[in-house]
Amino acid sequence: MWKSAGRPRSGELNNIRIRCKFKYKSAIKEVAASAEMAFNDKLYNHLCRKDNDSFWRTWHKKFCMNSMKPTGVINRKTGDDNIRKEFTEYYKAVYQPNTPAPDNWYKVELDELLDSYTRSDTNTVTPSVDMHIMQS
Repeated sequence: MWKSAGRPRSGELNNIRIRCKFKYKSAIKEVAASAEMAFNDKLYNHLCRKDNDSFWRTWHKKFCMNSMKPTGVINRKTGDDNIRKEFTEYYKAVYQPNTPAPDNWYKVELDELLDSYTRSDTNTVTPSVDMHIMQS
């Protein structure tokens, strides 16, 4: 209904859309919280009964992924090298910079910094990367 009305950003129809969206997101959060509480209650009950086997079975079922094995076939390609190439090609295509010029400028600047550190005295301490500096 909202789309057929031209996707209005104000008015009663938009208010109804926002309320529906809020109810939907609240329901999802409530279900997630409920599932988490049920898990915690289950662990608590196992501890209260001093049932170590059930406690650890429940714990491992949620947190341990040993039973999940990676697939050996991706896009009909097998073998580690072929799968690695598939991932590389996929992510090269998907993750392209929005603005190539600044991206290239940062790459050149980083390469120059790394080169200057490798040419400097070997007794100097290698600087650590501070994300706050990188983001500014």
